[in-house]
Amino acid sequence: MAPRPRRLHPAQPRLPGAGPPLGQALLRAASPSRPQAGHFSKALELAFATQQFVALQLVAEDLDEKSDPALLARCSDFFLEHQQYQKAVELLLAAKKYQDALQLCLEQNLTITEELAEKMTVSKDCKDLSEESRRELLEQVASCCMRQGSYHLAAKKYTQAGDRLKAMRALLKSGDTEKIVFFAGVSRQREVYVMAANYLQSLDWRRDPEIVKSIISFYTKGRALDLLAGFYDACAQVEIDEYQNYEKAQGALTEAYKCLSKAKTRSPPDQEAGLAQLHSKMTLVKRFMQARRMYAEDPKEALRQCQELLQELDPDSTVRLGDVYGFLVERHAQAGDLRTAYRYLEEMRKRLPSARASYYVSQCAMDAVHQGLGIPVTRHGSGGDHKETDEEVVEEVEGGP
Repeated sequence: MAPRPRRLHPAQPRLPGAGPPLGQALLRAASPSRPQAGHFSKALELAFATQQFVALQLVAEDLDEKSDPALLARCSDFFLEHQQYQKAVELLLAAKKYQDALQLCLEQNLTITEELAEKMTVSKDCKDLSEESRRELLEQVASCCMRQGSYHLAAKKYTQAGDRLKAMRALLKSGDTEKIVFFAGVSRQREVYVMAANYLQSLDWRRDPEIVKSIISFYTKGRALDLLAGFYDACAQVEIDEYQNYEKAQGALTEAYKCLSKAKTRSPPDQEAGLAQLHSKMTLVKRFMQARRMYAEDPKEALRQCQELLQELDPDSTVRLGDVYGFLVERHAQAGDLRTAYRYLEEMRKRLPSARASYYVSQCAMDAVHQGLGIPVTRHGSGGDHKETDEEVVEEVEGGP
């Protein structure tokens, strides 16, 4: 007996107990090309009755928002029963059961894609939902997007719901600086401006002038003069710490003082304390700047004023101890008074033990002092600092002849 020929086409998927001919008949009956009325609904009813799961999947693909709501609901229940949650969500949305669809996404931890979020976004002229309900739905969608880490999508939905503050918080979570700056610019809302400026301060603004401009602009537009004053104060310290530019620092401190004096703060005593602190900083910076400028005409008085500053300053002062010591060492070395220069150099090392002397004093000046006094030194570290190797020589130099 000859073997039966092998079937070349795959068997139709089906649930147990359902034969292929019935499934094929369902698909033929549900075909959109068939003009007979009622075939589509009959095919679905037959699929439900016979549990033709695969056939029902294919038939349900032609369902949309124009389909019978009851039929959509029944199909979504069927897919939900068979744990086809994504398809159930799509049918719930087609039936305009937005809350049920969103709840199913939450319960089954389904990712809300941009396409799905758009289907959950009801237009303003929709008669199925009130404006309040529409906004609540958008906020719920946005909240779900936040939980799943889709911050850009969450920001979009919060914006459509009219909540720009939450939209900005979502963007801040994303860390997308370009979008944060753009959103702040188009929102024109005080709180949003301030949030953007606060975020920009967390970046490396010291290296980016454009970020500095944006921070100043946003605080100004947000009328947060107290925060702007604090930023100018920080700018002043950067000019000193990183560039030793006391002139620019004084300008920044002046702006800080102006802003804080105009600010409307909740605590007048704190405002007064802040103004007093800024005034003290400005005074110290001004004194150091004047001493340096005075040196060309009256070296003795300039050095005396620097010595006075050394008595008043501490390691945390706006005017840095190292800069004052550096000025004294350099000027005494240039004048040939190497012993005094060396004394200030050693005093600086004792008061600032963790600092590198070469950061405040030029290598040329330090070499001139040590070589001129015949003090043996060893170089170490990248800063080129000197470390004494003979304590007796140090004592001899400090004690004089």
